[in-house]
Amino acid sequence: MPVVYEYDRLVTRTREDFEDLKDFALANQTDRQGKYRPVLQFRNGQFYARNYVGILETRGGTVFEILPKLHLGAAGDDARTREVFLTMLRTYRGMSAQFPPTRIAALRRFNMLEVFV
Repeated sequence: MPVVYEYDRLVTRTREDFEDLKDFALANQTDRQGKYRPVLQFRNGQFYARNYVGILETRGGTVFEILPKLHLGAAGDDARTREVFLTMLRTYRGMSAQFPPTRIAALRRFNMLEVFV
């Protein structure tokens, strides 16, 4: 599963994935209030993750995990980034799932889709 961070470039491997992401990017340019907030920005023939953290899956089954842009010292420390993200989610009162502090460290090795499933 490709892992990217917010504002990084998503690299597609097939033409079908490219078209799926392009359709998704064009359909999700605004938020609920109609303000311009693209989930994926399409520029110069490339996609960039914007304003979104989570999982994107193409119709062909390619799954992209988009992690928050956090500066934790070590570049590409995906497990640590997941741990911090889960801690942030734990404090969000609107979350229906609860992550006990003792479980967050164990969950960090899984991708976001597996955590929520």
